[in-house]
Amino acid sequence: MQFRQAAFYRRVLWLMAWLWCVASPALAGDGTRVLMLVSYHPGMAWSDAQLAGVRTALEGVAPPIDLQIEYLDTKRVAPSDKHFRLVEAVLMSKVGASAPALILASDDDALDLALQLRKRHYPQVPVLFSGVAISRSEALTRETRIGGVFDDVNVGSSLTVVLRMLPATRRIVVVHDQSRTSLAQVETLREGLPAQPRLEVEYLTDIPAAAVQARLAQLGPQDLVFALPFNRDANGALFSHEEAADLWASASRAPVAVTRDVAMRPGILGGFLVSGLAQGQAMGELAKQLIGGSAPQPLPMKAAPVQATFDYPQLQRWGIDPDLLPPDAVVLNPPPNPIEDLRPYLVWLAALFGSLLIIIGLLLYGIRSRQIAARALQQSEKNYRDLFDHSPDGILIQALPGGHTGRGQPAVSRHVRLFRQRGTATAVQRFAREGGSRPLDHDASD
Repeated sequence: MQFRQAAFYRRVLWLMAWLWCVASPALAGDGTRVLMLVSYHPGMAWSDAQLAGVRTALEGVAPPIDLQIEYLDTKRVAPSDKHFRLVEAVLMSKVGASAPALILASDDDALDLALQLRKRHYPQVPVLFSGVAISRSEALTRETRIGGVFDDVNVGSSLTVVLRMLPATRRIVVVHDQSRTSLAQVETLREGLPAQPRLEVEYLTDIPAAAVQARLAQLGPQDLVFALPFNRDANGALFSHEEAADLWASASRAPVAVTRDVAMRPGILGGFLVSGLAQGQAMGELAKQLIGGSAPQPLPMKAAPVQATFDYPQLQRWGIDPDLLPPDAVVLNPPPNPIEDLRPYLVWLAALFGSLLIIIGLLLYGIRSRQIAARALQQSEKNYRDLFDHSPDGILIQALPGGHTGRGQPAVSRHVRLFRQRGTATAVQRFAREGGSRPLDHDASD
């Protein structure tokens, strides 16, 4: 009876364990469903980089996070209340009433929609953001369960550094569009402009891109172009960050500074750059902490990580001393450095050089050994010749049948004794007369 009860309890325990294993993935999946709202469209480098950073940060999280991505397309469709209502209706039909564990928002428009969704449908869901203007920081502090990364650089400090590199600058030409992102950066720029009365500031905005190019072509080395995000011109034409940077670089007769890494194109001087990838990684790391229960409270709102980055050919073009760069600056396209280029191959080159040294050493050793052997052979031959040339006795060596010289043979030994006893000439005459074919008889004098 006790055995049957124990078996029954074991079966119950096994069944409970099996049910837990089956149910756990579903529960975990429900708890880790994450909704990510992207302000712009697929293929835009800035947004794609942020998404890549998020994926990198969340890679390997167990259980795997179900990342649902929705694009708002606000670069190609002007954001409005009507547009947001339509997007919200579509989202609710796809997402449903089941709240995600977390909402991620890439750039300002996505953050606006995320806050709207939370207010109307998911009041307890935390919101994280990236790529948002720092001018919104004060308003966001009044929200709860929100954190993220701002994308603005300290344009005033950045501009001060660039002007130190270009002390002859007399005019700053700011290029931007009418998007909320650019306008927010313009406001930050105005607040942080260096207090230098000699500087003239000109703004190029709300005009066709061709007009911007025409104006930049009129500038000179004493001007500095400060290019902010420019994705839509006055005619409604759309441009990516890369396309706009290429337009300004090809037309400008003055140095061009930028604020985002995606705008770092050939012909651009550089500046203090914000990275979309770094933005996404920072937001993704915070999301991982939040899901894992280790995020700080309240959630942090951090400044954007920036990297001073400059192009070496442009430094040369504008006569900028590299020593004036910030200590941590990255210089792109530096001049060739043979040592640095060969650094990945130094181990193989060292091994090859060592092998060649060993081979050369063995060859030299072989040559030396042959030289020593040759000198020994020469010396042996010399000694042998000296033996024949300077011996007081006659020496005759005759090959015997079987290829031997006969050293120690009776006939030869007897002839040698004869040579020594009777004189060389007599012995040789007798040996030749007898043909050296039979033993010589002893004479009376033997």
